Amino acid sequence: MSDATAAAANGATGEGKPVHDFSNGATGGEEVVHDFSNGATGDDELVRHLSNGATGGDEVVRDFSNGGTGGDEVVRDFSNGATGDDEAVRDFSNGATGDDEVVHDFSPLLLVYKSGRLERPLILPAVPPGRDAATGVESKDVALSPSTFVRLYLPPGATAGAGGEEKPAKLPVVVYFHGGGFVIGSAATCVYHRFLNDLAAACPAVAVSVDYRLAPEHLLPAAYEDSLAALKWVLSAADPWLSGHGDLARVLLAGDSAGANICHHLAMHPDVKQGAGLKGIVLIHPWFWGKEPVGGEQEHRSPNGAPANGCRNGKGKRKSLWEFVCPDAADGVDDPRMNPTAPGAPGLEKLACEKVMVCVAEGDHLRWRGKAYAEAAALAKAKAKGSPEPEPAAAVELFESVGVGHVFYLLDPDMEEAKQLLGRIAAFVNAKRAGERELHAACESE
Repeated sequence: MSDATAAAANGATGEGKPVHDFSNGATGGEEVVHDFSNGATGDDELVRHLSNGATGGDEVVRDFSNGGTGGDEVVRDFSNGATGDDEAVRDFSNGATGDDEVVHDFSPLLLVYKSGRLERPLILPAVPPGRDAATGVESKDVALSPSTFVRLYLPPGATAGAGGEEKPAKLPVVVYFHGGGFVIGSAATCVYHRFLNDLAAACPAVAVSVDYRLAPEHLLPAAYEDSLAALKWVLSAADPWLSGHGDLARVLLAGDSAGANICHHLAMHPDVKQGAGLKGIVLIHPWFWGKEPVGGEQEHRSPNGAPANGCRNGKGKRKSLWEFVCPDAADGVDDPRMNPTAPGAPGLEKLACEKVMVCVAEGDHLRWRGKAYAEAAALAKAKAKGSPEPEPAAAVELFESVGVGHVFYLLDPDMEEAKQLLGRIAAFVNAKRAGERELHAACESE
């Protein structure tokens, strides 16, 4: 569908710019920016409005259509009984003055007010699926439930055979989980859509970006459950792109921050068996923490051990974001899901994958946890093989980006460090095990 621009319909005083309108039941996102079709005098912005049965979230941003005098912002509003996320941001429709007390401050991700309304300052625009002009990658959305979906990516040439073969070459499958502290983010967000296009083209691979329910509307384990359901759906090859072009013996999980946390959780889940096709996990700037500091974490901690940017409220108390999104966490931030190396946590030898890649950033205060995880994974894999020495880099790879911070590659994908990271991930996805490399080299020499 083509974009319609400069359409000041029905006497609007500004420019009506509907962008990607899927309101009649499409599975993508409808995005309308600066909609003055009802004669509003301010900025009416409707973003990813899917209230007519589509699979994404309903987002209405700066909606002045009812004559509000302030910024009425409603994001993913399913208040009329829908099963998705109920999320209201700066909703002044009931006459609120906007000065109610903040009871949970997790800036810049989430603010929770005493009235119960939520504010997510880092909401990013969503984009619809389709063909990416820069990479030639095709994408589409598939609904998995009334409140979750996946976005699939198919690289150009996926149907072409390798080496003159008539049969199409099967590609590895990368299942990606977005970050955002379990409280923000979407598979349809512009930054993730760009990265998945780039990743699918660079590998090349069939990529699957998972959209899961967010807290606090849906506290953990909701995100874990949705992600597990999505992985099982991928492994079932229910979609023609997966069955026709994906090699389900080469499935890798990847994710950033909270999404990397999800990758670890799935690789440890009893429903994900070793030998079931899960080749590896790629943890990008993983969100792990713990009560006892490791490396240089101490300077980033509050007196009670929570991250220094943890929750702040009017009484001066602090609560970590993890404890907020997972209130039933065993032992707080030492819950094994947040601290995989905590005393009593299941050993990483139970990871249901052959290889692990951990990516950290020099300017990220989570980097020490990432490094500790990589070290523990290498030792665990060696222990599983009966060796006292850590596994070689072929099984556990640690890659550090210098001079950059948390999820920098999403914010500036054209910078050299982002390109280096993308290249290393693509190489990891395609790398064969040592035995497979030797066999391949022997075959080529014959």
